[in-house]
Amino acid sequence: MKKQVLLSCGMPFDNKGGIQKGVQLRTKLLCSEFDLDLLLFHPVEETVLRNEFPHIRSFYYFEDRKDIGKLDNCRRLYRFADSFFDQHEYDTVHCHDTRIGGIVLAAAKKHKITTRVLSAHSSKILVKNQTVIQQLFIYITTKNALRNANRLIGVSRIACDDVFGKRKDTKVFYNGIDLSIFDKSKYPKDDTKDTIDFVHVGRFTPQKNHKFIIDTFNLIKTRFPNIRLTLIGYGPLEEDIKKQISDLQLNNCIAMLPPDTYVPEAMGKADYMIFPSLFEGLSNVAMEAMSMNVMCFGSDCLTREIETLGLWKALPLSAGPKGWAEYICGFMEEHKNNRPTVNEEELAKFDVKNTVKRYADLYNGLEI
Repeated sequence: MKKQVLLSCGMPFDNKGGIQKGVQLRTKLLCSEFDLDLLLFHPVEETVLRNEFPHIRSFYYFEDRKDIGKLDNCRRLYRFADSFFDQHEYDTVHCHDTRIGGIVLAAAKKHKITTRVLSAHSSKILVKNQTVIQQLFIYITTKNALRNANRLIGVSRIACDDVFGKRKDTKVFYNGIDLSIFDKSKYPKDDTKDTIDFVHVGRFTPQKNHKFIIDTFNLIKTRFPNIRLTLIGYGPLEEDIKKQISDLQLNNCIAMLPPDTYVPEAMGKADYMIFPSLFEGLSNVAMEAMSMNVMCFGSDCLTREIETLGLWKALPLSAGPKGWAEYICGFMEEHKNNRPTVNEEELAKFDVKNTVKRYADLYNGLEI
C-alpha cells in the first residue's frame, strides 16, 4: 500500500512560480510511490489544477482564508485543519508556508501524523515594506511552525538559515530542474547571429528588481547597440515596466512575453541573464538558464550554491546599474570569442531525477 502524503501550499497556485513548478515536477516523479493530495488556500479553477497537476490524487481547499494575520482567522484555520485530519489519514504532511504551515502542522501533530515537514523557499521572510505588527506576526507563526514540524528543509542553505535560524537539524533539498526539458542540445547557440541576447524570467514584482535590469541593459546598450532583452512574466508592476521601457525609448530592443512562453526555447536563444533579485531561496530560473549555457550576473545577496555551475557571477547591488553594466561589458569583451559553458558534473547535482530521491526518503520517514 502506498504511503499517504498531504502537500499544504499557502501561496497562490495560479502564476507558475518557482514553488508551484517544483511541486508540479516532484509530484510527477513521486506519484508511482506515494498517494499525493494537495491542500490549497487560494481559489483556483479545478480544471486548471487537473491540467497542471494530473498526478495529484485529490485537491482540498480552505476557502474562508480571509486575513490569516488575524487571531480569529488563525483559530478558524486550526479548527478546519483539526476537522480535516479527523476525516483523512496521512503518513506525511509537508507544508510550504511557515505562517499557514505552522497551524496545519499543529493539527497534524495533535493527530499524531508521523512525518511533519516544513519547507523554506525564500531567503527573506521579513522585508522592508512590512509593518512591525506584520513582522511580529511572521516571527510568532514561524516559531509555532518550528515547534510542530519534525523535519526542516530548505531549497538552499541561506533559505534554511534565514527562515529557521542557524540550526543543526535543517537540511538542504534542492528543488531540481528537469534536464530533459532544459536540454541545451535541442537549442544550440547560433554564433552567426548579429545580436547579443539577454533574457529574464520572473514575476513583475519589486523582489525581481526589473527597474535595475532595464537600467543596466540601457547602459550596456551604449557600448553594444546590437543587444536585445526578453522579459518573460507578469505581475503588478507590468505597466510601470512598460512605461520605463517607453521612456528610455527601448521598445525596439526589449520584448515582454507572457508567462506561458516556452522558456527553454527562449533561454536557448539567449547569451546572458541579468538577475538582480533582492532575495531568493534557490533560483531555479538561474539554474535553468545556466543549464542552457546562459551566463548569469546575479545579486551577491543570493545563495552561493549555484556558483559551482561555472556560469554565475555575483555582483553587489550597491554597485548600481552603472557598476553592473561596466562589469558585464568587460566580461562580454573578454569572452566574445570563448563562450563559457556549464560544469556538467555539478549540473547533475541539480537534476530533479537525482534530487527527488531525497524527497522519497523523506516521505518514507527515513533519516535525511
